[in-house]
Amino acid sequence: LFKLGMELQRGTVGTLGSEGKLTPEDQQRVGRVLVREFKQFSDVLTSIWNETVAKQNVEYTVNDIVSKSITCDSCSDDAPMDTDLLLRGFRQYQKQYDAWFNQWYAGDAKLEDIAQKCMADAADLGLCRTNMWTWELREKIPCLLGGVFAYFTIFKSGESYKILESSSQRSNGVITDTRSCSTNGDTTSAISTDQMLIKPHSIQVLSILRMLGYDMPREEEDLVNHLMQIRTGEGKSMILGACSVILGLLGFNVRCICYSKYLSNRDFVLFEEIFSAFGVKSCIVYSTIEDYCDDTFCAKGDIIEMTRNLLLRNGEEGSSQASSGCLVPHSDCSLDNTNILPSQEILLVDEVDVFYGKKFYGKTLNYMTRLRAPEVKTMLQSIWESRFRFQKSEDHKQAILKSASYTELCNKYPAWKKLLEHE
Repeated sequence: LFKLGMELQRGTVGTLGSEGKLTPEDQQRVGRVLVREFKQFSDVLTSIWNETVAKQNVEYTVNDIVSKSITCDSCSDDAPMDTDLLLRGFRQYQKQYDAWFNQWYAGDAKLEDIAQKCMADAADLGLCRTNMWTWELREKIPCLLGGVFAYFTIFKSGESYKILESSSQRSNGVITDTRSCSTNGDTTSAISTDQMLIKPHSIQVLSILRMLGYDMPREEEDLVNHLMQIRTGEGKSMILGACSVILGLLGFNVRCICYSKYLSNRDFVLFEEIFSAFGVKSCIVYSTIEDYCDDTFCAKGDIIEMTRNLLLRNGEEGSSQASSGCLVPHSDCSLDNTNILPSQEILLVDEVDVFYGKKFYGKTLNYMTRLRAPEVKTMLQSIWESRFRFQKSEDHKQAILKSASYTELCNKYPAWKKLLEHE
């Protein structure tokens, strides 16, 4: 963005036409960058987004969903999906969402009231497990989701909405948008103030209901895995964030992984205040796949430090206990402290092809620790000083194995003689 500003100042951005001015294509590109990057234009982006998604009603959306069951590597069958139940859940969500927003706008409810009510309703469900995903639990999801998204909308755009509502430019609940037109002067169009609200659309809500098994047969009680294909621009960040809040409220630890540290941090920041408000921030971690693997291996302590302790203590009993500075990905969710069983972890993956990236697929995670001791330093010096005395590396190795420095090292760590020889 800074580079763009410099080029704009110098007049070197884009392609100049015959009259010495930017071509229309480059003017359009520069304009879009400015609108996208400056927070002062955030209401413009929100309005355009809502104007686009409002064209699709929920009935059209739910009938456009395709559900498949993967039966083998190259086979898939149509999977049952209760569209009527999904529509029922959406309407319950919409009713709760509208109720909370209207109460807030009328001054009858504060943001804290929304969060506290959702937290209390989730706590009433008691212990939640993936193999205890009962209908009584699933029936609460639309209302919880309505509260979460109502909070999100109000927190992100509520004040802008109120300002625009009371603006002197407002007439009968709309803002007059005057746009110049080169053919017949200018024209005006009305923009509803509702378009200034950052709110989810039907695709996002239905995706969450489907992912959390709202449309499963009532007798089924297992939360199943889902692989969802959502088109670019349809708001995966909001889906992941809202899902994380709901699962956190239900007592789960949630891990959202992405291929990009930048995108992962961006998505976390989008919902960070909401996570805190609903008391689930300690339950939710956004990271890359590499960091997730690291935390998984180090869940019981710093594996590097524990290995060093094991070596230094000569394999004595208790040597595998970690010293200070253990790495624990995140503590159990505070909402689940009363449960006997520890919180389960739910994995949410943004861009499933992260599993097939060159940094992950077919790779191994290799840890290394250094053995620091005077005997090690002496032996390394001996290896270095004798490096030119032998033509063959095997002869060099055998000489080192017979050296006094190597013998001293083996005497200090007798339990690790084979490991030292290999190294």
